[in-house]
Amino acid sequence: MSKSPLKFTLVLTMILLLFAFIPTSPVAAHAILARSEPADNAILSEPPNQVRLWLTEPISPEFSTAQLLDVTGTAVPLRGIRTVPNEPNLLILDLPPLEEGVYSVWWKVLSQSDGHFTQGLIVFGIGTTADLNQAQATIPKTAVPWPEVALRWANFTILLLLIGSLTILAFLLTPPVSPPTIVTTYQQARQRAWRLAYMCAISGLGLGIGWIMWQTAVLRPELPPTTPIWTIASQWLTQSRPGLLWIARQTIWLAFILSLWRINRNHLPSPSSPLPHLLLLLTFPLILTQSLVSHAAALTTNTTLAIITDSLHLLAAALWIGSLLALLMTLLPPARQNKNHLRSLLQSGWQPFGRLAALSIGILAATGLYSLGQQVATPDALLLTNYGRSLFLKTLLLLLTLSFGALNAILLHPTLAAIPARLLRRPQGWTPLSWRWLPRLMLIEATLGLGVILLTAYLTAAPNASQAPTPPEEIPTTATQLVDDMLITLSIKPNRPGANVMNIRAVSTRRPAPAEVLRVIVRFTYLEQDLGIESVAAEATNEPGLYRLGGNQLRLPGRWQIDVVVRRMGIADAVARYEWTLPEAQSSDQPLISNKQWAPWLTIGAMLMLLATLAGTAVYVWHNHQQPVSHLAQQTVKIPPDFSDW
Repeated sequence: MSKSPLKFTLVLTMILLLFAFIPTSPVAAHAILARSEPADNAILSEPPNQVRLWLTEPISPEFSTAQLLDVTGTAVPLRGIRTVPNEPNLLILDLPPLEEGVYSVWWKVLSQSDGHFTQGLIVFGIGTTADLNQAQATIPKTAVPWPEVALRWANFTILLLLIGSLTILAFLLTPPVSPPTIVTTYQQARQRAWRLAYMCAISGLGLGIGWIMWQTAVLRPELPPTTPIWTIASQWLTQSRPGLLWIARQTIWLAFILSLWRINRNHLPSPSSPLPHLLLLLTFPLILTQSLVSHAAALTTNTTLAIITDSLHLLAAALWIGSLLALLMTLLPPARQNKNHLRSLLQSGWQPFGRLAALSIGILAATGLYSLGQQVATPDALLLTNYGRSLFLKTLLLLLTLSFGALNAILLHPTLAAIPARLLRRPQGWTPLSWRWLPRLMLIEATLGLGVILLTAYLTAAPNASQAPTPPEEIPTTATQLVDDMLITLSIKPNRPGANVMNIRAVSTRRPAPAEVLRVIVRFTYLEQDLGIESVAAEATNEPGLYRLGGNQLRLPGRWQIDVVVRRMGIADAVARYEWTLPEAQSSDQPLISNKQWAPWLTIGAMLMLLATLAGTAVYVWHNHQQPVSHLAQQTVKIPPDFSDW
């Protein structure tokens, strides 16, 4: 097997990209409400017997709940909550007899696809006196649970450390020929690396147990208080997709423990052993099971590509941050005990790492750019949503980490240091800082990397911003009138000059209805000046009594008269007249940067960046095919001056 980390990573990257063309069944971005019956903001002539909620994903009935609230926010007991076997994304609420008034339904469901809870609220009224503006119920604020963030941060750190320790064992910790003291230092570092990998495997298995305990604690409030803990855990493991992936993940961790226990118990493999390479390949299923429960797996389009991209992103982070942490924990401690050879140890150990880190950073940037377009809908969403701002902060922290990495690279690679020296007109051999700063700078780079991992853990626990942020002005405005026996409700969204969508609900309060509705016509009259009268027929929808109209009829701000004409067979038209005020377009309505979807452009940029990274790596490998990255291991290291003052 190749001893070059660049060749190995290049081949693995190409294999992963091939998987992007394998078709897969898409899943939605969490279980969000697709439609409901009755519809949101509907006013009904008679009390309904049920509320039906259609979600965009299959939901887990055992861990899903809902509440019916009256106009004061007081809970009204339900007769039952259930799902239908042949419609796993439908939640049915059986209602008790209801009086006239305004009611709201607050729902909270657990997605079977990605294991996330989502919640929402719909409001409906019963009777002619119902005023939807009186509704007091609001969706409870859901904060990101910090115990989950801590568990995710520990999970990412352990996974990155495992991959990093195996990477340096496979490619970087090859002892040089001489002097013997340096050979001994490298042998000590390899022993530390094998022990580190073993401890990571044990920690990963233990963290998995902590994760299922946390999931049980989260799910328990949604079940009857008498439900045993083991029943909750068993249901989550066997009846949810994240639970099945948890079983697969724990099995892989157990395989790592058994393999690394045998290695650490017996004599450690020689530097030429293929075991680190084989174990490194076994880490990809761990990465894949992580990506299969990420935001990438919840996308509705290009799901496979998103999962592979997320896996590559995590792999690149592990090869950079994980390897850096592993080198600091394994090579730096024995190197500090051999200060006379400190510079030689750092050069021989970290110079090959610099080449690997450069490739990893290129892949990390390309995959991160693609994921940005999928998880954050628009530039404004990056700045106006909690998820977007956290991602922006992560990017800034990542750039700061890269700056320290670049400074370390300048100190380690004289050819790189020559570039700023010429620009600043410094003498040959000049470096921004002395060598004694190098270990400290490496520690700062690693610490910042852990901060990036922490923000990543927060982002994976928070809902993404794949939908553009909705300004407060885009909340639909609703008005209702009773004309004869017809209850007519008009709702306009976004209720501002330009294109709008109008929903008209026309329901007779008499049973049976005296006549069938033939059509619904909407007439628009601008009251600020004489523009004439514009009449447009609304289209009937699949839902009885609901009609929809879209267009630019309300193109000017100010006062409008809107007449909704309900035409029935053999009966005089029922005309509901609304005096409607369309607010001025405020400057705050204008996009901060842009509200246009930027995913296509970011995808193109990510592809170009990835191709450039792979092409540069291929050219480098081709030019150095007779001089492998580990060539320092075959040379006699020159002993530099004493660094005992470090």
